[in-house]
Amino acid sequence: MPAGCEFICENKECKCHKTGFIVSGPWALGRVELVIENPVVKKMEDFRNDLIKRKKEGVKYVCIPYPNDINVPVDGYRIQKWCPQCKCIWNYDVMLSDTIKTVEDVLEKGDVPVSCLKCSSKLQSFQEVLDEGINCPHCTQPLQQNRWFTKEEA
Repeated sequence: MPAGCEFICENKECKCHKTGFIVSGPWALGRVELVIENPVVKKMEDFRNDLIKRKKEGVKYVCIPYPNDINVPVDGYRIQKWCPQCKCIWNYDVMLSDTIKTVEDVLEKGDVPVSCLKCSSKLQSFQEVLDEGINCPHCTQPLQQNRWFTKEEA
């Protein structure tokens, strides 16, 4: 089940008070043209236009919005990793193949770095950031976690 976590700064003294970012668990990828045709996406004009622009720029796969009512085939998964040193989220797309057939295979066999490409620090997985938390990049106070999930099917 796709899941994510919003990390929000609650420190009233911080310039980033009430702002933050989202880290998500493994998220299914599908062909961009199929996602563009999703009836829900068609109702979100700005989002749909952005997807059309990305397609024109050569993007072939994007995250599938859930629930996946029109059954866009899953072609891979986006894996997000957090670098606590650089304070950034890295995105890695791992496509399914003859040897990588499931999200579990993606996590075990996928070509996802364990170290940051910028600073060589150990990257943290979605579960690790949930367990350990993330400190605000500006004030260094722990960020509040607001977890969510979505159903894959309606």
